[in-house]
Amino acid sequence: MRILVVSQYYHPESFAITNLCEGLVRLGHYVQVVTSKPQYGFGQIPKDYQKITDEIVSGVNIHRVHTYPRRRSWLSVIRNYVTFYRSALKDIMQLSGRYDVVMSVSLSPLMSIAPAIRYAKANHIPHLLYAVDVWPESVLVSKVLRKDGFIYRWLTSWSHSLYRQVDQILVGSPSYQPHFRKLLGKDHVIEDAMVQPALIEQVGQESIQYGEGFHVVYAGNFGVIQQLDSLIKAWASTPASMHLHCIGSGNQGQRLQQLVKQLSLADRIHFYAHQTPENLGKFLIDADAFYVGLQTPGIVGKTIPHKLIQYLPFGQPIIAYLQGDGLALVKALPPTYLLAAGMKNLSALLMKLKKLTDKEREKIKTQHQSYYQEHFSTTIAAKTLERHFKALIQVTKS
Repeated sequence: MRILVVSQYYHPESFAITNLCEGLVRLGHYVQVVTSKPQYGFGQIPKDYQKITDEIVSGVNIHRVHTYPRRRSWLSVIRNYVTFYRSALKDIMQLSGRYDVVMSVSLSPLMSIAPAIRYAKANHIPHLLYAVDVWPESVLVSKVLRKDGFIYRWLTSWSHSLYRQVDQILVGSPSYQPHFRKLLGKDHVIEDAMVQPALIEQVGQESIQYGEGFHVVYAGNFGVIQQLDSLIKAWASTPASMHLHCIGSGNQGQRLQQLVKQLSLADRIHFYAHQTPENLGKFLIDADAFYVGLQTPGIVGKTIPHKLIQYLPFGQPIIAYLQGDGLALVKALPPTYLLAAGMKNLSALLMKLKKLTDKEREKIKTQHQSYYQEHFSTTIAAKTLERHFKALIQVTKS
């Protein structure tokens, strides 16, 4: 098949769509990606990419449209979204060749799928949306908009219009299915839920070596819903040998680092910049345990955090503060290490983890890695996409 993929984010940015496209190439398909110049997590467009428009990486053909650089200010982020939307709408219609199917990915903001909608309609080919985010519900968690406000109501109307223009939706978390079926009807939503594969599936040998003590690692976005502020406050009551390593970026980053200073925890809570997938493994392999948190009302809080999937190939025990689909996944991998309300049991969990024997740790590692390979690997996900593409093409032809 010749597959056209529209995603605002792609390699070297840390998003699983890269793995999926490369997995489809390994299955023998031709994949063309329309994306932006990389900047998420970089603070600016890397110098090497400022003049690159077309390239081939790991067999995937990549066209990068002009986008305004994404920086820290909200204005720059909005300009980034708008310029991708406009540039991709223009560039996608100038692509040469014929495609059998279009796939878009609903990473924020949803308007980024509009170019895929335009191309699919103009060329009369089927369009599958991989919904790993739900709009505009996901924008509420940032508390930038109010649910009863005009802008939110307008975003709701526009988002629903975009959703209705795709042929089928494949959701990234099981709890999304009832939402989309209610919105669009049962026939519009594929029965399967396909969780995104990990960015790093092969665990290397190189590590940064944290040294003495017990080391818990968090790798991901520094936002409100990840409950890092609650974790940091609870860390003040843990033994002096316990260290927390936070790797990533986000709008709460500066506030969290200031909180660490106020609590005099700078010698035990450490912050690192956002890492490319190539470097992230060095931070994960040396961890004694991982932390994952997601607590917010509504459908967004019920999803499976991608960082939870990323932890599994490395095999360490996972300290979880979750609900919904994420909590269900953790419970499928006993023994569980679940934080109670207010994280009052954090010290007890850490001491329990510290006392694990090598045999117990190896058992957890084998279980996590096996479960990942059986349910979430890139190969499985690419074959799932391939199956749904073929079925959608067949339905369109009939």
